[in-house]
Amino acid sequence: MAKTNIQIFYDSSTNVYANGQLVRGYVILELEKEMKARAVVLYMIGKADTHWTRKRGNSTDTIKDTEACMNNKTILWNDSTNEILLKGTHRYDFSFNLPLNCPPSFEGTFGHIRYYVKVNIDIPWKFDKKEISAFSVIPCFDLNTIPSSINSAMMESMKNIGFICKNGSICARVAIPKMGYVPGETIWAQIEVNNTSSCDIEGIEASLMELSRFHGRHSGYSVSKTHSRLVAKSRKEVNIQEKQTLTERISLQIPLIAPSFNNCRIIQVDYQLEVEIDAHGFFNDNKIEIPILIGTYPLKNIPIDTPANPTIVPDHDPPPTYGESIFGAKKMVHEDEDAKHFINFKPKYRSFPLASSTMRPIIFPQGSMIENSKSDGCVIS
Repeated sequence: MAKTNIQIFYDSSTNVYANGQLVRGYVILELEKEMKARAVVLYMIGKADTHWTRKRGNSTDTIKDTEACMNNKTILWNDSTNEILLKGTHRYDFSFNLPLNCPPSFEGTFGHIRYYVKVNIDIPWKFDKKEISAFSVIPCFDLNTIPSSINSAMMESMKNIGFICKNGSICARVAIPKMGYVPGETIWAQIEVNNTSSCDIEGIEASLMELSRFHGRHSGYSVSKTHSRLVAKSRKEVNIQEKQTLTERISLQIPLIAPSFNNCRIIQVDYQLEVEIDAHGFFNDNKIEIPILIGTYPLKNIPIDTPANPTIVPDHDPPPTYGESIFGAKKMVHEDEDAKHFINFKPKYRSFPLASSTMRPIIFPQGSMIENSKSDGCVIS
């Protein structure tokens, strides 16, 4: 059988593009001998898919949905007269603009958002020959355009120790200097613990959690599913004895992950920092949660100003680096034929080599509810 080789190349060395950006590339088609063909067609595809199942009695419901982010095509070659594609090497250039409001590339547990180029040789009376090449989309999400991202935040919690026999309580409050971060940055948290229990506190754990929401349909009805996924975790061993109050700090570096987004109908992603207090010999569920915003360009400590064109890429020194996400593609049941090309795929994201190895002390307000409250509270300033 004669060999047919299709290769797709992009003008970007990273295969990473921003929303609204012009994507250029070319296709190399190598034929050992001439081929009977109607056309060579290039498809530019961006789509979100969700899929999961649920048990109801003895039956299993399949819930799924899809949303097109981009779906265009262009004819690279056709010959309606002879329908003969000559042997040799052929090059076809292509270019297209990404939509201005497209969501980022994302690989989740119950859904994904993928962008790719597909080349299809339309062969009469035989199976078509095709090739797929994926690329990554990272929206220009500049934290300097989001006023709340520069705000500090504080959360307080008081939990009783013990279920039947009460052993006192642990009061804690957690503060972070800002709410907006980018991959590569370090989140620093300051924790004040007031141990009024009869047990010692042995550790403090900080976790960055991804909170994703997936939407699908079953029998004409809308169904939603929320899923949390661990992004990064850090633990600090401490020794806070009973009737003692101490202040500790803990840090957590943000790996390569998708930015926060809500501009996709069937998938949305947020993040939160979770801090847990580990009391010796007790499960007290003392978890403190603070919402975190993940952007694609970091804060510069300048006045917040929304640019006229949100697709303009801001300058940054030092420049960012690019790498594969910590999360890769997961196989979903009943995927289309194109999905087999994503078995080992991981989207690429932007990381900034920021110097964030220290944290200025945060002064907690006096007369806080930490001493008397029986519920959680949050303060954002």
